[in-house]
Amino acid sequence: MSTPEDEPASRREVAAVQAEVRDAQREAEIARETAQDVAESTGPHALDAQFGRLGRPLRRDSPFMLGFLGALGVFLAWFLIQAMVQARSVIILIVVSLFLAVGLNPLVEWLTARNTRRGLAIGLVFLAVIGAFVGFGFAVVPPAAEQSNQFVQDLPS
Repeated sequence: MSTPEDEPASRREVAAVQAEVRDAQREAEIARETAQDVAESTGPHALDAQFGRLGRPLRRDSPFMLGFLGALGVFLAWFLIQAMVQARSVIILIVVSLFLAVGLNPLVEWLTARNTRRGLAIGLVFLAVIGAFVGFGFAVVPPAAEQSNQFVQDLPS
């Protein structure tokens, strides 16, 4: 229960809270009026000192907006195609390396399953692939060179 000595303190607290509420209401009213003034000054019929009155905003289905977005889409497509043409050799290398990685991964996994460290397994597979390419070169290049020389000699003069 409150005692008679506590009542003046609680009345003061209530009065202070009410004063704070009134101040907050005044600030909110000032902010509302300011926002309304700004909205009126920047609305669709606002007067700009340098350029005059602002026009209506463009609708999304207006012919100008449709043409602008269509041209922007064509430009973007052209730009992407040009980027693909410029990066064609890099893209081809990436695709080939992906196929090699996917194709050789089972061999690496097989070696790691037989207690070979992964780095060593990758190195062994790499050396085996390089050796296969070199062996293919040695197997194909000499006969192809010999046959092309024979073909040149057999040509009528």
